[in-house]
Amino acid sequence: MSCKTTATNIFVLMTNQFYINQYKKLTLIIFTICAVGLIVFTCAQTFFANNYLFNFGTDIKTLPKFEEIKHEDYSIRPKIRHRFHRYPHTSRYLPQCIIIGVRKGGTGALIHFLDIHPNIAIASTEVHFFDNNYKRGLNWYRKRMPYSFPNQITIEKTPAYFVKKHVPESVKKMNQSIKLLLIVREPVERTISDYTQIWGKLVRNSSYPAFEELAIDPVTKMVNPSFAATERSLYDKHMANWLKYFNLSQIHIVDGDNFRHNPFKEIVEIEKFLHLEHKISEKDYYFDPDKKFYCIRGFINRCLPDSKGRQHVKVQEYVKTKLRNFFRPHNEMFFKMISRRFENW
Repeated sequence: MSCKTTATNIFVLMTNQFYINQYKKLTLIIFTICAVGLIVFTCAQTFFANNYLFNFGTDIKTLPKFEEIKHEDYSIRPKIRHRFHRYPHTSRYLPQCIIIGVRKGGTGALIHFLDIHPNIAIASTEVHFFDNNYKRGLNWYRKRMPYSFPNQITIEKTPAYFVKKHVPESVKKMNQSIKLLLIVREPVERTISDYTQIWGKLVRNSSYPAFEELAIDPVTKMVNPSFAATERSLYDKHMANWLKYFNLSQIHIVDGDNFRHNPFKEIVEIEKFLHLEHKISEKDYYFDPDKKFYCIRGFINRCLPDSKGRQHVKVQEYVKTKLRNFFRPHNEMFFKMISRRFENW
C-alpha cells in the first residue's frame, strides 16, 4: 500500500469520525431541546389551567363530591391516563346533572349554550346509558364523559330518558342526589316537531303516513293516544314516574318556548339551580336572522346545525284544535305537579 493511499484512508476515516461526532452532538441537542420544550409546555399548561381558565376560588358551591356519594363504582376516581390528551389534574366523572328531556324540546340548544360556562363540562353525544346501555355498567358510562376539573359539573343529555319508565329508578341507584334538567315545550308544537324530524329523514318515502293519519284515529276521529309523538307529549304521565324517585327540588323545569326567544333568562335560572357562579351574560349570545335562532358569540361564532329549527310540516287547524283539547287536562295535571303554569299552552 502506498503512502498516498494510506494518507487518503486516514483522511476518510477522520472525516467520517468527525461527521459521526457532529451527528451525535446534533442528536443530543435536539433531544435536549425537545425535553426542555415538553417540560415547559406541561408546566405552562398546568399554570394556564389552574390560574386562568378555572381559578374561580373555593367558594363555588358545587354538587355532592364523589366522597359523599355511597356507591362503590360512583365513588372511585378513575386512574390518570392519556396524560397528553387532556389538562393535568382532570379526570372523567359520572354526571352530576342530566338533561332528561324532552325530545324536540330544545335539549340540543340547551346543552350547547351551557357549554360556554367555565364550570360545566358536557358529554359530546347522547350516551343513552340508562335506556339502551345500562348492562354495560357505570365504568362504561364514565368513559363516555369528558375530562373535567374537580370544580366542574359534568352534564349529559339524553332526551329519551324522560319517557322511559325504568330510567328514574336506575338514575337514583347511581346517585340519589343528582340534579335533573327538563326542558318542556307547548305539547302540540312539540308533537308536530317530533313528527317533522322523522318525516324529514324519510322525505323520499312517499308511503310514509301524513301527520293527520297518525295523530287522529280514522275510526273514532279522536286523537290517537298511542301515536308515539303524542304519547311523548303527555308530560304529566312521565313526570309522575320521575317524582316517584326524586323530589321536585331536584328537577329544574326549563321553559322551552321562552328559551327559544330569551335563552339568557333561562340560563341564569339554571346557574342558580346548579349553585354556579353567574358567568354567562347576554353578550355571549346573538340572534341570527337567517337561521332564526340564537347562536353563541365568540372568537369563532357557533350556531346549531341547519337541521335545528327546521320548518314544520303543515298541519290542518282542526287537527291542532283536537290536539289542544286532548292535551289540556294533561297540561293542568302537569302544572299542579310542578307548581307552575305555562300560559301559552
